[in-house]
Amino acid sequence: MGIIDFYKYIVKQKDGTYALKKDNEWYGTYDDVRDALHDRDMLMECDWDFTEMNSRDEKPNKYLDMELPPSRRYITEKRQNGKVYYTIRKSIDGESVYFGHFKSFYEAAKRRDELVKNNWRR
Repeated sequence: MGIIDFYKYIVKQKDGTYALKKDNEWYGTYDDVRDALHDRDMLMECDWDFTEMNSRDEKPNKYLDMELPPSRRYITEKRQNGKVYYTIRKSIDGESVYFGHFKSFYEAAKRRDELVKNNWRR
């Protein structure tokens, strides 16, 4: 799983909690993203079947002591002519605003964090 997919199916909500969502189905809400990651992995192993997941022995949460990568929020992976790059876009006043493209995910995440800190002022 690549960095861009690390948080797949996890949605950060406005209240700061994290929800598991797949195909417009909600699978739970979590205060800690590490718990959401853990349950997401377990549900994926069980083909998103709660009954199957609950019948299995609980595995330790491998994310508890892990340094997590930055979120992919506002960052999209693009491929063109065999090259991969990452773009930053945000909807502002109903319009999609482009904030640049970067050679690495971490460069894009660093710039996105600067933009957030400065209230999206370039």
